[in-house]
Amino acid sequence: MKKLQKLQALLILFTSVGLPLKRVFKILPLLVFSTFVFQSVVLAENTKGHDLSESNETPAVSQLQQTVSVSGKVTDETGAPLPGVTIVIKGTSEGTITNFDGEYILDNVPSDAILQFSFVGMKTQEVEVKGQSSINLTMTAETIGLEEVVAVGYGSLSKKEISSSIVNVNKESFQKGAVSDPVELIVGKVAGLNIDGSSTSPHSTSSFQIRGATSITGGNSPLIVIDGIAGGNMNNVAPQDIESITVLKDGASAAIYGTRGANGVILITTKQSAKGIGKFEVSYDSYFAINLMHDLPETLGYEEYLERDRGIDYGYHDDWLTELKRDFSYDNNQYLSLTGSTELSRYSVSLNYVEKTGLDIANAQKQYGARVAFSQKALNKLVEFNTTFNVRGVDADTGSGGITRTVTMNPTMPIRNEDGTYYHPTTSTGATNAVENAKDVTDGSNRLYVVGTVGVKLNLINNDRQTLTTTANYTIDYNNRKHYYYLPSTHATSAWNGYAGQASIDHSRYWLEQFEWTANYTLDADDHLLRAVAGYSFAEDFSENSGMTNYDFPFDEFLYHDIGSGSYLSDGEANMYSGKESSRLVALFGRVNYSWKDLLTATVSLRYEGSSRFGANNKWGYFPAISGAWEIANMPFMADYKDVVSSLRLRASYGVTGRRAGGNYQSIQTYSSRNQYYMDGQWMIGYAPSKNANYDLQWELGVATDIGVDFDLFNRVRGSVEYFDRRSEDLLYTYTAPQPPFLYPSILVNLGSTKNTGIEVSLEGDIVTGKDFNWVMNGTYSSGKTKLTKLSNDVYQASYLDLYQRGGLGTSEYYFRIEEGGTVGEIYGYKHAGIDDDGELLVYDKDGEAIPKTAADNSDKQYIGNTAPKHFFSWNNNIKYKNWDLSVTCRGAAGMKMWNGQLFGIGLKGSTSQNVLQTAYTTYDHINSDGAILSSFFLENGAWFKIDRVTLGYDVPMKSKTYIKSMYWYVSANNLHTFTGFSGVDPSTVTSIGLTPGIAGTTNLSATQITLGASIKF
Repeated sequence: MKKLQKLQALLILFTSVGLPLKRVFKILPLLVFSTFVFQSVVLAENTKGHDLSESNETPAVSQLQQTVSVSGKVTDETGAPLPGVTIVIKGTSEGTITNFDGEYILDNVPSDAILQFSFVGMKTQEVEVKGQSSINLTMTAETIGLEEVVAVGYGSLSKKEISSSIVNVNKESFQKGAVSDPVELIVGKVAGLNIDGSSTSPHSTSSFQIRGATSITGGNSPLIVIDGIAGGNMNNVAPQDIESITVLKDGASAAIYGTRGANGVILITTKQSAKGIGKFEVSYDSYFAINLMHDLPETLGYEEYLERDRGIDYGYHDDWLTELKRDFSYDNNQYLSLTGSTELSRYSVSLNYVEKTGLDIANAQKQYGARVAFSQKALNKLVEFNTTFNVRGVDADTGSGGITRTVTMNPTMPIRNEDGTYYHPTTSTGATNAVENAKDVTDGSNRLYVVGTVGVKLNLINNDRQTLTTTANYTIDYNNRKHYYYLPSTHATSAWNGYAGQASIDHSRYWLEQFEWTANYTLDADDHLLRAVAGYSFAEDFSENSGMTNYDFPFDEFLYHDIGSGSYLSDGEANMYSGKESSRLVALFGRVNYSWKDLLTATVSLRYEGSSRFGANNKWGYFPAISGAWEIANMPFMADYKDVVSSLRLRASYGVTGRRAGGNYQSIQTYSSRNQYYMDGQWMIGYAPSKNANYDLQWELGVATDIGVDFDLFNRVRGSVEYFDRRSEDLLYTYTAPQPPFLYPSILVNLGSTKNTGIEVSLEGDIVTGKDFNWVMNGTYSSGKTKLTKLSNDVYQASYLDLYQRGGLGTSEYYFRIEEGGTVGEIYGYKHAGIDDDGELLVYDKDGEAIPKTAADNSDKQYIGNTAPKHFFSWNNNIKYKNWDLSVTCRGAAGMKMWNGQLFGIGLKGSTSQNVLQTAYTTYDHINSDGAILSSFFLENGAWFKIDRVTLGYDVPMKSKTYIKSMYWYVSANNLHTFTGFSGVDPSTVTSIGLTPGIAGTTNLSATQITLGASIKF
């Protein structure tokens, strides 16, 4: 009967993933034969040492075996009943679960049986029946340590089975309070994961990278995988829905993701059901945060501006900041979830509403989200169906805030004319009024995110020694964006350009179709534990975009809704565009993990992957990985030191990954329309090649080696130390192409290489452990450096890379230059040589002589400092006293210079800016120069240390849990204070990652955020 059910389940699986029934029946004999052979092997293994000739006597023996009815109650360590505990007769599938009061009854239990008690978060325990009719049990909490289960690519492992660099952060350790995206939940928690926090804009999200930047043009952001969907969009996930975040840092752990794993991988696992069988839970999470803007730079006030005679006196003293700044900026987040589970079903339903308002009046956002996850077991738990559906809508106002413009503008300039219309400045061509931009320009967008997954899982083998499952999933990930814009006829830009209004509508949509089929096998044979996964993956993504812009409208009232009425369309001067593109990714992959006696662990994996983005000569690639770990603490010679060294694991890994850099169609010949063909007396639209094709184009290759030590000392000090070496090869860059044979003078080629090395340290200690008072302290440290090791060959030459062009009218300077052998973050400019008697800046020329900046040329430039931090660190404290808890998160960076754009732009008297800092006439009063030169004078020590987040919480004791099971309140303060010697903007708000770090601007809006939140469970 069970074999018939398995055959039926296989038919369901094949037809559900789209295989025609005729094809299924063609391969059916092979499936039946394979199943028979496999079952025979398993039967032979399980019956070793047994005389099968005596099997006809088994029924008689069973009939004589005595049985009892067992009942009892299961509680936790505090005596509270535990509903949903699973009780199973070991070696069988017979069992039951405890009711709401933790009670159970199990009939027909053999008197010599063993009962297994299991519950999520508790240690699994076994009790011998010995003829007893009453068995009560107190379950103890599972210690989070080597037994903790961690999500890895296409599966999960316990910590003791992991031999590569993987860090897991669970929900209990997340940052509390307002966050802009899921990654901010783990700020300061993972060594080597460097995060630039989001800005004060309600639309911003954080930027982050793992172990430094190693690609020139391919991007350095890690791959995001949400519930198995590679490339998932974090904007479509409510932070409250997340159960854990796992970071795959080394090549060995990320290699199973092939051409998308070179920058590391972040796995996000979401809530699927209530914890424990037979549970139903309603959760309500709410927080409200206010944003308190930090002071702007102190420029000359009205009186001082007139006294210094810096510009025209318009005769007004209007308050521009009050007009632009929102009276009350806040974040409002409301979340409701319903979760439950039975022996056969699991479900989770959640609703989320988010409202964010910016510090300025022109920016705000509202989000509406809903998520459903459901799974159902059938056919005696042989088959499990699952589905998830997630939808989120976002309405955003994305106007021009203008607050930072008030810093540099003439304080005597009026906001409005005497007749109430907006004043239009004429200080420079195209100048506009910041208040008019914020209040009269319509600028916004609507976005829709939808993700749906359906899957089926077969539990083919499930016993004490072996499990075999196979799973097929189909996913659609879709998002749609509409952007709209209208600038009225009364606006300064309309006056400058001589038209009556401008309207534009842009529309884009993206969708991904993904099918994955995996098989997972586990063999637990006493001292040997084997886990294997194999699978197939197919993904195809599509993107479409279209837009139109028109000008000169008869009425402003219709905004962009009557875009065809602008006169530019009828005159043939309106703009329109559209496009579509797609790409495919196909892969086969596998991984085997082996553990022996909790002493040795080894993992090997291989992914074979092909992409339509790659050239015809390099469509496919192999991505192997190997890692191993040795638990020294479990060796016999360490037996006498178990109370001191409970774990000491030495691990090493090697992995090859890829980076699917570049856009679609880069490897093939593409054509674009050209308005340049004269035929039959008129110019005709035709098509011509748009670029040079490169049929050898391929992925950027990543080769990474990692060596680490994990330790647990005295059962209260835990940590890890590791060294990594990452090499990126075949980096993409655009080179000068020889002509002939090429048609165009440039071509995209795989050529360059980089080397990134560094160390990481993570340390956690139980400072105080007591009944009422506990204090846990942890910290992280990382240090790394990236070098450009190759840039040219015999055919394609480039002496250096210039990065990040300096702003300013007519400038062609770049902040950064990297040569072969050089490091990322090197500023290339002039070395400061002092100030002459006329108050002008001096620089050193190529001969080491001090010369005026006006006499310097490019030949005098040299490397003047590095803005990439050498050191990143964090320090976290978690203190609990009875029902109170306090957490403090601090982080910082050091070992780098930082470009002071504030001093450069508005810090000197000679600046061309309308207004300047007060210090221009105090601290720097002796300097008359305009400062417009890339000089080391503007480089300062950029080190900083920040109190990032402080949270105080209270767990309300509930006398009765009939209606409310728990209630937790907290208040949190984010971005409290930054300690630094840097004199410009807050250095913690300046990007510290990527290829162009440490360039601070003139002004940067920042704020302290105070959050009041509650989490209630019913």
